[in-house]
Amino acid sequence: MITPVRNISFNKIKTNKKNQQNNSTNPIQKTNSNTFLPNFMGYLGNRQKVTFEWGVENNLFKLPKVTLDDGVEVQIQPDKSQLECAKKLCNGKNVAFFAPTGLGKTTVAHFAMGKNLLEGKRTIYTVPIKALANDKYLEFSKIYGKKNVGVLTGDRKINGNAPIVIMTTEIFDNQAQGMSLNDSLKIGTVVYDEAHYIADEERGMAWEFSMINAAKKGIQLLALTAT
Repeated sequence: MITPVRNISFNKIKTNKKNQQNNSTNPIQKTNSNTFLPNFMGYLGNRQKVTFEWGVENNLFKLPKVTLDDGVEVQIQPDKSQLECAKKLCNGKNVAFFAPTGLGKTTVAHFAMGKNLLEGKRTIYTVPIKALANDKYLEFSKIYGKKNVGVLTGDRKINGNAPIVIMTTEIFDNQAQGMSLNDSLKIGTVVYDEAHYIADEERGMAWEFSMINAAKKGIQLLALTAT
């Protein structure tokens, strides 16, 4: 279990021919809006291993760039807790990240999603309510492209076989119970946003049982909570 550290730092962004050449071989296509569209090649088809160092260097955290008063553009860097989470995820560990709202829990999920995309794995992003699922669908679609993102709730079913699918935890719980080994091998990480719902008297069993079933099938778990 990892708790957050406030440690915002910056790196100046340098643009030169050497960096431009390096970007040409980068599997991530960067845009001016600080988003990226991975060259996704199909589940288990792209076996490029993403290392912790490469992921940090290429900002899989999706932390923003800011412009200082002197006009210099700088890249916000992950703090120690975000780095620790990312390193554990790269080492195949399950992670529970506790952080107050606004201290960068979702950035760790972005690291997992970007890593899985580049390695040809899926990410299941579970949420407790439909409204949050719709918000995350719009947010992630802008970052990763609509073809790479889907949503499954009781009211909406869009691109359910996408590399990144946002769904309510109950829906994933139903899927996890009957999931085949072949399907589980396609999933890199299951993210549990608002994971403290596991303590809910009425709904907590969906979190508990889905975590058990996913872990038994060897799927990595990332739990995020502010409580």
